[in-house]
Amino acid sequence: MVLVVEDDQDNRQMVVHILERYGLAAMSAPEPAEALLACEAYSEPIDLLLTDIALPGVSGGALARSVAVLRPDVRVLYMTAMPRDIAVRRAQLRPDANILTKPFTADQLTTMIKTVLAGPDSPQS
Repeated sequence: MVLVVEDDQDNRQMVVHILERYGLAAMSAPEPAEALLACEAYSEPIDLLLTDIALPGVSGGALARSVAVLRPDVRVLYMTAMPRDIAVRRAQLRPDANILTKPFTADQLTTMIKTVLAGPDSPQS
């Protein structure tokens, strides 16, 4: 399961549609509080948190750290239109964080997700 957190409704729907088209199960949330509720309520594993970095009230990095408390095995992929160095600094991400720069194609998205899911055993947030 991929949890997509994106405050822009059109972008969120597009990403979920792409994931489903590629055979990946997805659920979505428009903001961090709803994403955390989904993490608590969903009884099955959540394999990946796919989150925008710029969210209302909290950064994607802060959301990922909160999700990791509830779901220690979740992997994280960040989406952003910001250059990587600025995104890392503003969202307080590790320099080696998995970041996908917007705009991206469906193939870029699914390739990056597969790479993150097949990556090292320890999740990255």
